[in-house]
Amino acid sequence: MYIFSKKIKCLDCGGNYRAIKERGKNKYICSTYNNYRTCTRWKLNEEYLAELVNNHYYTELIKQMVITAKNKKESRPILTPAEIMNRVEQIEVSPKNQSFTIYYKDNTFTKITPFREIYWGEE
Repeated sequence: MYIFSKKIKCLDCGGNYRAIKERGKNKYICSTYNNYRTCTRWKLNEEYLAELVNNHYYTELIKQMVITAKNKKESRPILTPAEIMNRVEQIEVSPKNQSFTIYYKDNTFTKITPFREIYWGEE
């Protein structure tokens, strides 16, 4: 099962990202590049995307004070693949800039820059 199927859009060509399996790992690549080689080749690792969604969820729990200094040392909650799918609205990718933004259904987002800097925000 691919967690982010039909949720990833290429900002450079307008195509969708499709899931592939590479060396036993789930990854996503622009379908326009994959089919016609007319877009930029840049793959996203599903494991990394899921980690970002989990970190966003953990940050939101801290903001809502569900997790406090007292219970912060307890194990971090991990979302199931189904919960991840239900939290993510869309992912927009720019292969040329090697950046992407994950938009969540709660109107917040996570933006990753080409230098792997991570920003969280609200729309």
